[in-house]
Amino acid sequence: MAALPGSPTVTATPLPSGSSPSGSGLFPRLVAFLRRHPVFCLFLLTPGLPEYLSGSSSFVFLVASPLWFFLALGINAAMYTSGALLVREALIRWKKGWPTMFALGAAYAIMEEGVADQTTFNPHSSPIGSAGTYGHFAGVNWLWFPDILLIHILISLFVPILLLGYALPETRGRWLLTDRQVGIVTVLIALDTAFLTFLVVSKTGYWYGYPMLGVTVVVIAALCLVGWRLPARIGLERSGPPVASRAESFLVGAIVYPLIVLEASVGANRNLSPIAVFLVILATLAAALVWALRRMGTERNERHVVAFTAGLLVLLIGIGWIASFPFELVLIADTAVVYFLVWLDRDLERRATPVAVPPGVSPGPSPA
Repeated sequence: MAALPGSPTVTATPLPSGSSPSGSGLFPRLVAFLRRHPVFCLFLLTPGLPEYLSGSSSFVFLVASPLWFFLALGINAAMYTSGALLVREALIRWKKGWPTMFALGAAYAIMEEGVADQTTFNPHSSPIGSAGTYGHFAGVNWLWFPDILLIHILISLFVPILLLGYALPETRGRWLLTDRQVGIVTVLIALDTAFLTFLVVSKTGYWYGYPMLGVTVVVIAALCLVGWRLPARIGLERSGPPVASRAESFLVGAIVYPLIVLEASVGANRNLSPIAVFLVILATLAAALVWALRRMGTERNERHVVAFTAGLLVLLIGIGWIASFPFELVLIADTAVVYFLVWLDRDLERRATPVAVPPGVSPGPSPA
């Protein structure tokens, strides 16, 4: 499984499947449970990070209307977890890396935000604000589009898939679904998309029409085909360990999303050319990608990717606080994510530290 900037060499020795860390506390038992049920671990990350951390789906309903909370959780999981599972299976079965991840992530983003939620096309959709009217052209909210690509490619898919591999190293490179289960999950996400489309159209009264739907489906299929044909690496990666510090990785992760939101906001407030603003946003995203590929390396970069991930989540946490005010039950998710990232960073450090072998004692065979 490729890491964010490339395909890192796994330096840690994976724990055998079904093993558990030492200790008998609640957290070690939880880790042991997740090792036996890695799909459930992915479920906690998706939709946990993009939906519940940001407040898009509120924890308030867990108290105010538990039935609706768990219904919404099921709808979210059918979309996010199914998408992450299918993308992960494709990456492993096709033996692909980050270029395919980006292509499939873009296809997923268009499916969710275009077909299901229609924020890509509806200029009056509540999440996009001025980007809908200011950047709307030929039926598409172009200044909203980079936002959803960044969020869904990284937060909805790439980060959860990577964190799963880091937290449960025995799952790396291993299928989690049988061929039959792949078919079931594909049908599940298709039905969920259709159901969400029906709900959104019923609620908003907005429908972009069958011609645009046909074009969207063709684009999604084309991106999947491109992802299948892309090589695992395209030569932009710098081989070797990271040259950036973990603090730098965190800082870059923390400024990328706020920067593109700021660029769109300044363009709208000053009535600048939407095309120029769109190109500036694309240049910002391209610069962040090149930085990751060149500065984070392809080997022993797991802790840097975790730091970068922590930076990416800073704005989402802030958005979650604002969206949940004054009932800050989102702190449940915040606390869990922070604890998980701190634990994962320490666990990666522990696994990367060579174990001292007393003189005259054989270290045993090398792991396969």
